[in-house]
Amino acid sequence: MTPDLRPFPLDRTQQHDEISSMRFQNMLRLLLACVFVSPISSAVQATSWLDRSTPNWNKAGNPIPKTKSSLEARCRILVRSPESFADRQLAAAGWILFGPLEIYGGTAVIHGMADADGMCRPNQFHVFVFVEDHYAGTLTPFPMDARSDGGEARTWLTSASTISVEFSRYRKSDPMCCASGKSPMTYTVTRTSSGPLVIPDSTPAMIEWQPPNK
Repeated sequence: MTPDLRPFPLDRTQQHDEISSMRFQNMLRLLLACVFVSPISSAVQATSWLDRSTPNWNKAGNPIPKTKSSLEARCRILVRSPESFADRQLAAAGWILFGPLEIYGGTAVIHGMADADGMCRPNQFHVFVFVEDHYAGTLTPFPMDARSDGGEARTWLTSASTISVEFSRYRKSDPMCCASGKSPMTYTVTRTSSGPLVIPDSTPAMIEWQPPNK
């Protein structure tokens, strides 16, 4: 007679123990993944786009990026009401306008934020470029925060086709109030068959550091 070699079915206690063991192993794998992956991710995120070669993120004919904005009532005094058609397009996309509207010829530079910090400084903001009310792009690939490395500090139009920008650069020892460096960038505004387009200088960008205080 051939013996029955099939495994005996597990009782409820054994099944519970096996499931608990599998759950523990899965949790352990997840914990180890967090321990070893998080520092690498943080290091990547800590590097500004200005410090690496970044292809142009703007494409002619692209739609205006949308956002969900919120602002405390006490910060509303800083909001600029929409005036131009370009302003109204940004407001319709969820952006809160702030700062002056700068225009040279048909080119306009407009600041829009999604939020503000406790001192009503802009957070998650973009600098948008329009040509004759047609969207041409942004000056950075990602929204910026006030008092952060790579945040826009100053923008001005030197012609209808040229924009100059200074970005704040922070050393690890810098207080949040005072960036000790800056990265100047220039952009060209051009027209294509698909619409206007903002083209940044090649990156990585140069950093100009202030001499340390003695």
